[in-house]
Amino acid sequence: MVLRPLIFSFVVAPALAVAQQPFPTYTDNGTWSVLQCITGSGTTCITTTQTYAEANTFCGHTWSTYTWPTFGSPNVAHLRNDGLRTLLRRSMDCLDKEYVIYDFSMEVGDSVYAALNMDLPGQDTALFVLQAIDTVEILGVDRRRFSLLFNLCNQDMVSTPMEWIEGIGSTMHPFYSVDCLCYLCQQSFTLLCYDSSGVQLYVNPVFNTCDTLLTTIHEAETVPTSGLQVIYDAAAGTLRVLRAWNGRDEMASRHSLMLITADGRTAVHHDLEGAAIHGALMDVSRVAPGAYVVVLTDGRTRLAGHRVVIE
Repeated sequence: MVLRPLIFSFVVAPALAVAQQPFPTYTDNGTWSVLQCITGSGTTCITTTQTYAEANTFCGHTWSTYTWPTFGSPNVAHLRNDGLRTLLRRSMDCLDKEYVIYDFSMEVGDSVYAALNMDLPGQDTALFVLQAIDTVEILGVDRRRFSLLFNLCNQDMVSTPMEWIEGIGSTMHPFYSVDCLCYLCQQSFTLLCYDSSGVQLYVNPVFNTCDTLLTTIHEAETVPTSGLQVIYDAAAGTLRVLRAWNGRDEMASRHSLMLITADGRTAVHHDLEGAAIHGALMDVSRVAPGAYVVVLTDGRTRLAGHRVVIE
């Protein structure tokens, strides 16, 4: 892959000029709101706010420093823009390895080994292959979108989708390279929104909110119905969930149904086999009366939702 010269493009939104950097720096004063769902005995989803902690100058460059909590002392990562790429270090030691985290100089068909997970030995990079480049309008600003497939946890197939949006980052998690995306971690991430210097530049089109938790039933209803039908049997204490067959996403694994309360909590979590999506039964006999939303998810994206009232 040949690196290309540094290119800047400028687009103007109302009262805001946006430089399409490959990834925001500390000076952008950016805030990413990320949906983090942890699956174990049920599913728990929370809103996490991702920001830079500070900026540091070392090894001849200025780096934006990101920290995140872990067991024991906090973890640290340092990021900088290099033309249309963003590079990452885990320490200030100039002899340590430097990783690619974003590369907006790629063309369709190009591949790159980008940073994936800094916490697991032997799994610090993964193969990313660029499938398509297009331009999307986000809140009045045209931005380049890179659609990629990558090799999750260095498994056998390059089959996990990810989107990079110029000037915003990954639509999964802006710092995916230092957060776990492996199946064994039992968690998934979705970028909900991004604000730069107090101005909102991105909102996830499915969730349409910056808050991970659904604070009202009306917010949950922004999830597309996609032919989802929910039949409540009060006598049996069950919900029968039906959905029209979709040849693309019905073949995917890790589907599940969640019954979401009005304040965003998961009241019931029900894992599905692929065939069971067409007529799954949820036990709601112990659920308190009230309004809920049934959500179908593939572990990373909400595919459909339907409001239901349990008596």
